[in-house]
Amino acid sequence: MKVLLTGGAGYIGSVLSNILIKNKIKVYIVDNLSTGYPLNINKKAFFYKRDIRDEMFLTKLLKKEKIKNVIHLAASMSNDDSIKYPSKYYMNNIYGTYKLINACENSKVNNIIFSSSCAIYGKNLTKKISENHPKNPVAPYGLTKLIGERLIIERAKKKFNYAILRYFNVVGADLKNKNGQIYKNNQLFQNIALSMLNQKTLSIYGNKFKTKDGYAVRDFIDVNDLAYLHFRFLKNLKTNKNNYIINCGYGKGSTVKEIIDHFQSFSKAKLKYKIKPSRQGDIPFSVCNNAKLNTKINWKPRFNDVRKSIKNTIHWNQYLVNKL
Repeated sequence: MKVLLTGGAGYIGSVLSNILIKNKIKVYIVDNLSTGYPLNINKKAFFYKRDIRDEMFLTKLLKKEKIKNVIHLAASMSNDDSIKYPSKYYMNNIYGTYKLINACENSKVNNIIFSSSCAIYGKNLTKKISENHPKNPVAPYGLTKLIGERLIIERAKKKFNYAILRYFNVVGADLKNKNGQIYKNNQLFQNIALSMLNQKTLSIYGNKFKTKDGYAVRDFIDVNDLAYLHFRFLKNLKTNKNNYIINCGYGKGSTVKEIIDHFQSFSKAKLKYKIKPSRQGDIPFSVCNNAKLNTKINWKPRFNDVRKSIKNTIHWNQYLVNKL
């Protein structure tokens, strides 16, 4: 089997490429390295430093290599950043997806897996979020992901099968193959780890939400488990010819304060942090209802204890200090 993996030099893409290659799948990575890093590229993958908006290049590559499977991860991804620079998100996430779909149609791709996000749901108070939850993104990032989903659904029309995977909050690292987040980020685990290593004060936004301790609640899914889910859905699309729209999370939440306490407990270090007012687009409660995921796939996650992800995040950043 051959797979075109967009964004394969990024955080999730690098971990996923390891799994695909381990399972004897030929991986062709397209990444412009705007947020990806050469350090994250598997040496057994075929790498092309190109932009996904280059439809002609993508079409030629898909046809030449006879690639029938595409996993689309390439995107700009931050609620806060998208509020500041919405046009960047529309160009990268919507127009980029549009051009990729054109290339898939022109080269008769069979299966597409699309990286979506729980950001499409918008604000939520206390209930777990299922796939039919109202879609009301609070920032351009979530809107671009929702439009990307609709583009794929509308253009599929029996031309290709698709799996739309709505990620909750991705954390952790792949220590075995030395892949993970590399500094530029807007993610809680990484920010805590870096603040501890650099002995800098971390900003926490909001502690007056209507939650059990006032801090925002999140469903954190480990990158190793999430990457493996892509592999499982790729096999399902290839054999069952079904379409999927699936939440990807563990179905349990932790508050930001609980995560801070776990980090401090594991590292035996004190984190300096200050509370700032919540920001536009901050969501108080985001926990996945993963009943559909568990129904479609007999999934046995390996990292659903958040402390495992914290341990790997700390060790990964210690590794980066010596590597970069």
